[in-house]
Amino acid sequence: MSGSYQDLDNPPDGLVAWYPDPAMPNEKPPAGQDLSKVESIEADTPKAGAAEQKLQFALEGQPYSSVSIWSKRS
Repeated sequence: MSGSYQDLDNPPDGLVAWYPDPAMPNEKPPAGQDLSKVESIEADTPKAGAAEQKLQFALEGQPYSSVSIWSKRS
């Protein structure tokens, strides 16, 4: 995996923070991000009493998939 920009505070404020990959502590954010839309990790914390929000990603190289239940009636 690699680091990513995320907006983890809840409610979202439209500002993102750079979260580096823990396995790559010296990783730098990619160029091109609008710096007016970036905040520190400390500022990107959920507000008191806000519901916890988690982002889920597919494993690298694995496409997203969905499961549906199909039933054939006799």
